[in-house]
Amino acid sequence: METNNISGKLSAYTIDFFSEKTDEALSGAKISRTNALRLRLSVEEVLLKWLDALGEGAECTFKSGKRLGRHYITLSVAGDKVNPFEIQDDLDFGSSDTKQSILANLGLAPAYSYVNGENQITLMPKKEKRSPIFNLLASIVLAVVCGFLVRLFPPGIILLISDGILAPIFDSFMGLLSAMAGPMILLSVMWGIYSIGDTATLGIIGKKMVGRFLFFTYLTLVFIVSSVIWFFDISFSGGGTGGGSMSELYLMLLDIIPSNIITPFIEGNSLQIIFIAVIFGLAMLVLDKKATVAAKFVEQSNYIVQFIMEVISTLVPAFIFVSILRMILSDLLSTIATTIKPIVLVSVGCLAILVLFVALLAIIKKVSPVMVAKKLLPVFMIGLTTASSSAAYASNVETSEKKLGIDTKMVSFGLPLGSVVFMPGTAAAFFIISLCMAEAYDVTITLPWLVIGIFLSGILAIAAPPIPGGALSCYTILFIQLGIPIEALSFAVTIDIVIDFVCTAVNVSSLPVVLVLLANKLHMLDEDILQTGLTGSPALQKQNSSRI
Repeated sequence: METNNISGKLSAYTIDFFSEKTDEALSGAKISRTNALRLRLSVEEVLLKWLDALGEGAECTFKSGKRLGRHYITLSVAGDKVNPFEIQDDLDFGSSDTKQSILANLGLAPAYSYVNGENQITLMPKKEKRSPIFNLLASIVLAVVCGFLVRLFPPGIILLISDGILAPIFDSFMGLLSAMAGPMILLSVMWGIYSIGDTATLGIIGKKMVGRFLFFTYLTLVFIVSSVIWFFDISFSGGGTGGGSMSELYLMLLDIIPSNIITPFIEGNSLQIIFIAVIFGLAMLVLDKKATVAAKFVEQSNYIVQFIMEVISTLVPAFIFVSILRMILSDLLSTIATTIKPIVLVSVGCLAILVLFVALLAIIKKVSPVMVAKKLLPVFMIGLTTASSSAAYASNVETSEKKLGIDTKMVSFGLPLGSVVFMPGTAAAFFIISLCMAEAYDVTITLPWLVIGIFLSGILAIAAPPIPGGALSCYTILFIQLGIPIEALSFAVTIDIVIDFVCTAVNVSSLPVVLVLLANKLHMLDEDILQTGLTGSPALQKQNSSRI
């Protein structure tokens, strides 16, 4: 662990000095210059608020370093509790605490805490996401070469390598994923609900924004189902009568309620785990101050599980190598062809979703779809080349305010919230890949199967944390619930790495379109900017330029 620890007295000079140290520390964190500048300005603003509230001379400390390869920066000032983010900008769109919590989870803002008489802000900037394509291709090529070399060995040696060495490694990795998937979804959903802030904000956000995000996510899933279902063999009778299918759906709804709190995790029943998470998350939100200890436990446990999943995700290339090598030694190499269909369907489906959103905006607001597409193109290209919603955030802010005319207040809350909640491309990928894997492994696709797949794909796209290993655990949950053999996970992970770029591009490009439609309904849309692309009045230009 590398550390840098500097102490001093709070003053204007100390703020400048700590700001420079923050910039130096961020320069080694491998994040974009725009995000580094945003974080540095946030730190300066926090320190200035502490200076005003606590006065000069308060003990302050700057710490920076790396833990297990992850950069961190912590600044603390001793004294009474002064939360720099508790001022409310607009009650209609949530408190500053809520916004700050969302931005902190995205690595775009500091997180605040008060510990042992010290006010602390912590930065853990996320590295710019590097393309995993090289590691993926290297794993595949190495597996193929090793596979054909090993096949030259005597049958006994091949069997020993396949069943005695590779199979236990594969099973152990699957066991690790299964063990972490349930807790990850439980904690992610609970913390996501609690971090909204309070029940009043929950009601307002639920009506105005989260509800809209959910509606459009499931609208796109229905659109995807109606588009791709013709490419699969669907048994609408579920092996019996139509009434039997409806009965299965009814029993499925009742089965969401678990008989006890332990069984869902033992059986891997994701619907019941999500139900428990929602109930506990809402209870924590209602109790608020009475559940601060429980909330802190959930928050820290959530960070721990996410960190473990990040570590597990670094093993994905090795997992793909083992999986493909097993297929070659078991004469199952022909099944690799199953990856082509989902890649094509997901890519085309995601692009169709974006076209659908652009067309919807063009029809409702009577604007040129070509003009809308041009305005969204920079955001789309950043998402396509980085597969990172965080990398596209700054460009999305500029596009939403200066090119689409969305009110600043809505953008400041809607974009960070939507970056976590609104994932239509990811939801479509989950569902299509599940369909393709079910077909490849001869799993019967029935009406109840489709309903469960649609519901889980939408929920998991929202619940999955924004970390590299998030999708990995989501496929584990999906496959267990849908009866798809866990061996299909290696294909799903490989496909997901390839199509993640397209999915992210569609997610970040569709988000401002939904915000435009919501802003239009709430009379928070500048029609001149949307129709012409002009930056609006001088007052609006000044307002936009003042934003970080």
